[in-house]
Amino acid sequence: MTGTIRPTDEDAAREDLLQKAINLFTFLGNTQRLLIKPVLTADKYEKVIWFADLPDHPAIRSTHQAGPVESDDKLLSIDRIPRAEPPIPPQELLPWLVGDIRISAQTTTIKGRVTDASNNPLPGANVFLRDTYDGATADTSGNFQFETEENGEQTLQVTYLGFDSVAQKVTLKGGVFVFNTALKEAFNELKVVVISAGAFEASDEKKVTVLKPHETGCYQTDTALPVQLLDSGSATIGQDMYVVGGKTSAAHVNSLYRFNVTTDAWTRLTDKPGTAVENPSVVAWNGKLYVAGGASGPFSGAVTETWVYDPVADSWAAGPPLATARAGAGAALVGSTMYVVGGMDNSGASLTSVEKLDLASLSAWTSAPSLGTPRDNPGVVAIGTHSHHEVAADDPHRHRPRDHERETPEHLLLGHVGPGRECGPNPLGKPLVVRHALPPW
Repeated sequence: MTGTIRPTDEDAAREDLLQKAINLFTFLGNTQRLLIKPVLTADKYEKVIWFADLPDHPAIRSTHQAGPVESDDKLLSIDRIPRAEPPIPPQELLPWLVGDIRISAQTTTIKGRVTDASNNPLPGANVFLRDTYDGATADTSGNFQFETEENGEQTLQVTYLGFDSVAQKVTLKGGVFVFNTALKEAFNELKVVVISAGAFEASDEKKVTVLKPHETGCYQTDTALPVQLLDSGSATIGQDMYVVGGKTSAAHVNSLYRFNVTTDAWTRLTDKPGTAVENPSVVAWNGKLYVAGGASGPFSGAVTETWVYDPVADSWAAGPPLATARAGAGAALVGSTMYVVGGMDNSGASLTSVEKLDLASLSAWTSAPSLGTPRDNPGVVAIGTHSHHEVAADDPHRHRPRDHERETPEHLLLGHVGPGRECGPNPLGKPLVVRHALPPW
């Protein structure tokens, strides 16, 4: 016997209620999506062209014309059509025409090379047509190239920091215009920095401060170190430069080398005792080297060791330890006091602390006012000093300041110094300098 189960009215009502609930939530979901991303319409446009109404032209390519459209397909591509130049009226008609009859603009390619007086390239030199937006920057070889639609007489200008700019009248008639120029270094007085009543004025008549740049020489290649070293410390005594510590490609070292600028030769001296370190702080005073801190590993292994080297005896002696182990600290000499500024601790964190040591007594390191901002590997110099030295007859390396002529610096300059000038082109750097006033002593 086969039976059929018929849904009751209660089942039908339940099914109808379930379907209504589904419809309601579907409606609410679609409404929420519309709030987040409204339906895009073409109502706000004055004119709408549908794909089917696009003109049949080789420059117009629609994806719909090729078949089914994929999600990543480019819907429409329109090529730029070269503008047809208007014809030039015949000579016979020119007297009858009213208005300015101009021949369409011609494109001129301007290219060339910018160098200094020694024919070295000046990368980064700016070359442009004055009072226009047309120009270019010279590449690493000093070459430049740009196009312009300006015609007739123009002023082509070339500028480069630290050199006199060049401005030349040129006549552009289309085609290729070649322009090569050699700039001269500028050593004129800088007359644009004026301080008056708390304001700055750019004038020549009311100048209060005049900066006079001086030629500082250039870098040249001398005899190389016997070994390749990285992160060494260095200081000079007379005509000798001393390089201590650092690391090779294999390990940290305690080596000490001396370079004499007169003989252009390196000499290996007695190694520094103690821990082999990189980034030690080094100063020279009274004919001796003073080496403090350093690290036995990258961003770790900072030490408190202090060592004193006597070039006459070619020997080392231990000095008082730093209060804080540090590497990569800046070092400066103020009178007979050595300052170590900032650096990194054992964990590689930058420091704000500053310590000082009286080199005449070598008693102990003491604290000095801390930096406002942690710094490691800063450049530190003492300025505002006027020191006079005598050379002892029995010791060509030892320099003794007279007792009544003490060095009295006013500030320490902290920061990174920009690049110097090579024996060739090198754009001037912008040094970052932070001045830190020293306490009275």
